[in-house]
Amino acid sequence: MIEGESKMKNKFSAYLELTLAMFIAGSSVVVSKLLVQTLPIFLTSELSLITALIVLIPLTFRIKKELPKIDKRTMLMLFFQSTTGVFLFRILLFFGLKFTSASESGLITSTSPAIIGILAFFILKEKLYLNRILGIVFVVFGILLINIYSLFILPSSNVNFIKGTLLVFLAVLCEALFSILSKKNDIQIPPIYRTTIITIFSTLCFIPFALHDLLSFDFTNLNTTIYLSIGYNGVFVSVISYILWFKGIRKVDANNAAVFSGVMPISCILLSSIVLREKILPIHIISLIFILLGIYFSCSNILSGATTRR
Repeated sequence: MIEGESKMKNKFSAYLELTLAMFIAGSSVVVSKLLVQTLPIFLTSELSLITALIVLIPLTFRIKKELPKIDKRTMLMLFFQSTTGVFLFRILLFFGLKFTSASESGLITSTSPAIIGILAFFILKEKLYLNRILGIVFVVFGILLINIYSLFILPSSNVNFIKGTLLVFLAVLCEALFSILSKKNDIQIPPIYRTTIITIFSTLCFIPFALHDLLSFDFTNLNTTIYLSIGYNGVFVSVISYILWFKGIRKVDANNAAVFSGVMPISCILLSSIVLREKILPIHIISLIFILLGIYFSCSNILSGATTRR
């Protein structure tokens, strides 16, 4: 009885942690939209990453006193991961947000599980089971719905919108490539160290571009909301969501954890409406349903042949 209650508590805490992690991930798109309307893109990223490092570095040494030994090959792989998963991802996402809304960008970024499935098929030679194929079909249809609506119903803005969705989709490809690189090269160092090293590399990549932005930017125009948004992006998005995700993922199956990625587009659409006053249209809800179905099929064992028969 006590053991059963303990398992239930563990599951509940895991689901809560994973939900909060993905809710924060969805909010990051909204906060990023808020920032790119005021701050230059490279400076925005640099300030957020520096804020993250201020928290990450002392936290890393508090959790793990001894530094792990990292060879050159591992360090090079971490650099590639920082380039795809942070540097290019943020540049493409932030530029994309200049041309499209936060809610639509959130829908596109949530397609990551299906994109990872496609890349895993081509790069890792993983089998593409029926559930993955169904997931990809639903996700692609969900994205197409948004773009077709923009093309035919909103002809005045379709060029910029399609440019924005393409940039955001390329950002998702970079994020998916980051996951594939992580899977292909199993790096045997604690996750907290890996995150800190990747954040350091990303910060270094942004420095020359951020300095260029800094020379022509007037900080006196910034208000408290922008400073709080930078802090939120650095602390909550880059640190707290990561901690919550890895705490939760230890207690549940990977497939169960992946389904929680569906929380991201929901939080993004809700917060876009509340914070940015973006109008949520019926087409957004319909697209969301198809994308959530795509995520569900992509992450489940249904029809996959992956279940163990006894």
